[in-house]
Order: sequence, then structure tokens, then C-alpha cells
Amino acid sequence: MNVNWVNDDAAIAVLKEIGIDVLNDVIDVMNIDRKASKENRARDIALDEERVEGFQSSMARGLPIPKIVVRETNQGLVIAGGNHRFASINGAKTIPVHVINCTDEEFEIACGLLNTVVGIGITKSERVKKALDSVVRLGLTQESAAKTWGVSVTAVSDACRMNDISRRFPALPAKIKERVTLSHVKSLGDLAKNDNVLRAAFACICESKATAKEIAEI
Repeated sequence: MNVNWVNDDAAIAVLKEIGIDVLNDVIDVMNIDRKASKENRARDIALDEERVEGFQSSMARGLPIPKIVVRETNQGLVIAGGNHRFASINGAKTIPVHVINCTDEEFEIACGLLNTVVGIGITKSERVKKALDSVVRLGLTQESAAKTWGVSVTAVSDACRMNDISRRFPALPAKIKERVTLSHVKSLGDLAKNDNVLRAAFACICESKATAKEIAEI
């Protein structure tokens, strides 16, 4: 099949936003690590056969098909974006691709972006979760994560704060946890974003007979 490959301008733009340059190359299909490529999908779902059939139909009609994005590793080439397109080709020995050179952390972010923002799309709440993960696990600043995933800094900041509350809750004194649930703490956190105020609210609930609702109203 003679596929009409074209530059994936959307992917190039998204990668540029996070500082990853894209090079064009023609690669041997046999050099792609299929197992590692499947594991890099942003969602834990199998390939959509209908999407594969759709790409195959488009390829057969000569419609423009965006190049896939790959990263060169010691184990071979790994697909960052374009698993459905790769699964759609039949018999090709070589294909033109976009090649990226990046760190492991950047690659993980790139895979998420190329399979969601550029690919099948995700909701705002899912993008906030991705941004939170980028901050907590990959070390991005809240501002960078917000820009990368297309959400507000406030949304990322709130998600980070709630994540911190959830992480610290198990370590609270037993006398506080007897009176307060995690849901109470999160409710208070919505009203009192300053940690000092939040600790004061904990103390009020622990040392008085006031309910969480009353403290929240205060």
C-alpha cells in the first residue's frame, strides 16, 4: 500500500510547547519495538479496531495520513504517538516518521499528550489529573504542567493541594481522625487554602464540640 504520509503539524506543535524538537526520517518497520510501543499508550485500553479499519480505508483512498512519532532507544524505536496508524499499515518495510530525542520524563509526557490532546481527546478533569501527575511524579512546576495540559494554574494548584491533604491525612493524630473524615478535611480545604488556617480548623474540630459544617461556615 502506497500511503500518503504527511507531517503531523498538531503533534509537532504540541511537542514544541514542551521543548521537544522533531526530526524527519525514514525507518525500517522491523526496528519498531511493538511491545514497548503498546505500553506507552496514554490509556490502558486495547487498540480500537474500528479506528484501525478507518485508517486503512483512508490509506487505500490516498488521503493524507499524519506521520507517527517515534523515539530511538537502546532497545529500538518506540512509538510515542500513532499506534493506530502503525497497526493500519500492511506490508510496508519502511515508513517516514517524526523522531524525537528526549528524556524519559519528557517522553512520558509526550506519550500522554500525543495520545490524548492530539489524539482521542480527554475531558478537562482528566487533563487536570494528568497535570497533577506531571507535578507530583515527574517534577514539573504547576505553571508548566498547566500549560502543557491546557488547564488553568488554579486548577492544578487546587489538585495539588487536595492531593497533599489526602497524602497527609493518614498521619494526623488519632484524636483528630476520630472526629474528622477525609471528606471533612477536603471540604475545609476548599474554603481555607492557607495551610495555617487549615491547621487551625483541625484544632477547632479536635478541641471543641463544633461540627465540621460549623467550622466550615466560620
